[in-house]
Amino acid sequence: MFHRKKQIERLKRHLEMKNPPIQVILGPRQVGKTTAIRAFLKDWSGPTFYHTADLATPPDALWIETQWI
Repeated sequence: MFHRKKQIERLKRHLEMKNPPIQVILGPRQVGKTTAIRAFLKDWSGPTFYHTADLATPPDALWIETQWI
């Protein structure tokens, strides 16, 4: 089970770091990942970039690099 509140608090702590790492949210389908992240982003005042990697095949390093630029 995706423990939304616990995970969102952890995400917030990571994003408040001086040089926050890239955050990747993984988990089974239909557990509320997207809903939780979108709710979090509404209240987050810092910079964000959201993109789904829910593709038929996993994205490769080039896809990640393209998104990062």
